[in-house]
Amino acid sequence: MLRQYNMRKKISLNIGGLICLLITIYVIYYLLLKDTVLPFSVSSLLTWGNHCSKQWHILTIGLIPIYLAMIVFGAGMLSIYLGSVLQHWLSKLWEE
Repeated sequence: MLRQYNMRKKISLNIGGLICLLITIYVIYYLLLKDTVLPFSVSSLLTWGNHCSKQWHILTIGLIPIYLAMIVFGAGMLSIYLGSVLQHWLSKLWEE
């Protein structure tokens, strides 16, 4: 009656995905900690929140974890997609 699924699936990450994922980790880590390039860092958000009214300050503090999750996981998904495109280009290069 009930179908049993094989949960032992192999997860493979190709070299293009690995390269793009490592580059993305470095860039996101730099953007979230340093306030020199773009105002995406946590400290710039906190500075902006300190200048607002009390309700906006509390809202800013409450939404920082959601902001961090969206930045990290969104960049991770984008890098895996770009890595698969890079791997496709590299595989075409190696076949020739």
